[in-house]
Amino acid sequence: MRETFVAASRLDRRSDGADVLDLAEIRPGDQMLVGAKAYNLGLLLQAGFPVANGFCITTNAFQKFGMHLHEASLDSGPLREVILGAYRKAGIKTAAVRSSATEEDRPDASWAGVFSSILRVTGEQKLIEAVELCFRSLH
Repeated sequence: MRETFVAASRLDRRSDGADVLDLAEIRPGDQMLVGAKAYNLGLLLQAGFPVANGFCITTNAFQKFGMHLHEASLDSGPLREVILGAYRKAGIKTAAVRSSATEEDRPDASWAGVFSSILRVTGEQKLIEAVELCFRSLH
């Protein structure tokens, strides 16, 4: 079973203000927008390597909506609709929802295994629940 990658990242902002980027839209210089995992998948895709369909919830979205996710949910609102729109557009059947936090892997520190990864996510509601869990693990 081939899973699709959905990443949640935080910290920096890109000038176009994108809340969600398809992996194919990630470009050099976007690492602080999407985190290392999504960034490297985007670069691999651009280089012609086979990469599963996927998208990344950017640091822009986390800055706008994520600061209260440890208390709130994505049961309604604009971020939920943006995420589900990207999910539908990608035609995803089974997803892996993973943190791609921008401060996760640095030369002076590794946070491997600290943030949540939710595998074999199917359906829109399960996707939203997995994103919420992933965001909460960043706090």
